[in-house]
Amino acid sequence: MTFSVTDSAARFYKHEMDLKNGDCLRLFCRYAGSGAEGGFKLGVMADHPEDGDFIQQFNGINYFVRPGDQWFIDQMKLDYDESNQDVICELPSMV
Repeated sequence: MTFSVTDSAARFYKHEMDLKNGDCLRLFCRYAGSGAEGGFKLGVMADHPEDGDFIQQFNGINYFVRPGDQWFIDQMKLDYDESNQDVICELPSMV
């Protein structure tokens, strides 16, 4: 299990969610109707990790994934395009 969050994406979430170093964000799979990803979308929310969660730190923020969402998040790359103000989520699990 691994995923990456670029510096620009980490800065975006820090700013938009008013996060401080040491804060935690949960990454999860949510069902959002139909679409290119088969109706699954990335969810992001402030939360606290539990035993068994996979945790990685980027730019001072702890990003974590619960075991039931790891199939979706594994190998994900999360980026932010500053010129288009758009979050870009590459999900190999949905290819």
